[in-house]
Amino acid sequence: MIFVWLLARKAFGSIVGPLAVLSLVGALTFANVGVAFYVGLVLFVLLRSGLLSAVAMGCTVSLLYLSPLTLDTSAWFWPRAAFVLLLVAAAAGWSAWMASRRNEPVAAWQSAR
Repeated sequence: MIFVWLLARKAFGSIVGPLAVLSLVGALTFANVGVAFYVGLVLFVLLRSGLLSAVAMGCTVSLLYLSPLTLDTSAWFWPRAAFVLLLVAAAAGWSAWMASRRNEPVAAWQSAR
C-alpha cells in the first residue's frame, strides 16, 4: 500500500496523490468495511509513526486475528490462546517500559547491570 501511496504522490503531486489513494481506500469500503478501516489505520500509523510501528501493528493484528483466542480454560486450544495473549501483553509492557525510559541515555542503564 505504501508503494501505491508513493506512486500516486509522485504521479499526481503531494495533494492529489494522497486523495487518489484515499479514494481507493474508500472504494474498498464497498467490499468490506473492516478492510477499509484496517488499511486506513495502517496508513495513519505509517505516516504518523513510521514503518517500524506499522509493521509491529500489522504483526500484532495478524497474530491476534489468526490465533484461536478463548477464555475457556477447558478448551483444547487454551494453552495456545494463553501464550498468544501473554506474548502480546509482554510486548506491550516492554514497549511501554522502553518508552518511559526514553529520556535516559541507553548506556546509563546498560552499564548499571
